[in-house]
Amino acid sequence: MATYSELHRIGFGASLLARAVREGWLVRPQHGLYVARSVWDRAEYPSDRHKLIVGAMSRSHPNSIFCLRSAAAVHGIPLLGKPDQRAQILVNPIRGGRSTRHLYRHQGVPDPAARTIDGVRVTSPARTVVDISRIESFASGLMSMDHVLHNDLADMTAISRVIASMGKRQGVQRARTVARYADPLSESAGESLSRARMIELGYDPPQLQVWLTGDDGRQYRVDFFWESLGIAGEFDGFSKYGRTFNGSGEAPGNVVHREKRREEALNRAGYKVVRWNWNEALRPDRLDEILRGAGIPRTPA
Repeated sequence: MATYSELHRIGFGASLLARAVREGWLVRPQHGLYVARSVWDRAEYPSDRHKLIVGAMSRSHPNSIFCLRSAAAVHGIPLLGKPDQRAQILVNPIRGGRSTRHLYRHQGVPDPAARTIDGVRVTSPARTVVDISRIESFASGLMSMDHVLHNDLADMTAISRVIASMGKRQGVQRARTVARYADPLSESAGESLSRARMIELGYDPPQLQVWLTGDDGRQYRVDFFWESLGIAGEFDGFSKYGRTFNGSGEAPGNVVHREKRREEALNRAGYKVVRWNWNEALRPDRLDEILRGAGIPRTPA
C-alpha cells in the first residue's frame, strides 16, 4: 500500500491513479491511499487490511507509536468486530493534536516497552491488550488477553504492571476484570468469545482443554467441561472443518466424520456434548438458549 504522495513522486498523477482504480487494478481503501488489487484481495480479514493501512501510515509518521486496534493488527491479536479504517496512534495528553481522516490520535501515557515490528512502531502486547480491555467490550478484551497469554506474547506479570501504571485512567477497572478471567488455556478467539459470553450471562466459567476417556478407551480433549454436570462444550470455528484444519489439509468430510465418532464415544461413556458456532457465540441470547437447553444452570445472583 502507498500514499498518494509516494506514488506521485514516482510519476503516478491523479488522472492515472483514478484510471487504475476505475479499471480495478488498484484499490483506494481511503482517500489518498492505494494498494494493488491482488494484495488487497489476499488480505482476507479486516485486520489484515487494516495492517496494510497501518504500514502505509507508518512510513509518513515514522516516529509515531501505533496503538489499540492498529497495534493489535500488527501483533496478530484477534478482536471482536471490524477495525476503524483510520490508523490509531498514541499521543502525549499534553501535546495532543487533532485526529484526521487517516489517523486517530489516542491520548495516553507513554509506553516504554513499545517495539518495532515490520518497520512499524507499536505498543507492546501487554499494553495493547490493556488498552483494548479499558476501551472496548469485555469480549474483545478477553479475546485479546487470552491470545497474548496463550501465545507467550506477554505474561500476567507484565499485564498487571501495565494496569498498575494506568492509575485511575478510564476503564482501568474493566481491564482488571478482564485480567481476572483471562486464561492462557484458551486456544482460539472463538473459545475466548464463548467464555466471555458465559461470564456476561452469569454462568460459572467451565474448565478448559480437559481430557476425557471415551467408551473406546481413547482420550479426547474438549474445549470446555462442566465436571459436576458431566457436560462437555465444543466451539466449532469456521476453519475447524476447512482445508487448513490443524494445518493438515485434511478433507472437511473426513474431519466431520471423525468428530462425529469422537462425540459418540464420549456420549457412550456417559458424557453429554453440546456444540455451538461463531454465529451463535456472537449472539448472547442464542448461546444462552444452547447452554440452558443442555442443562447448564446460571450461577444464582
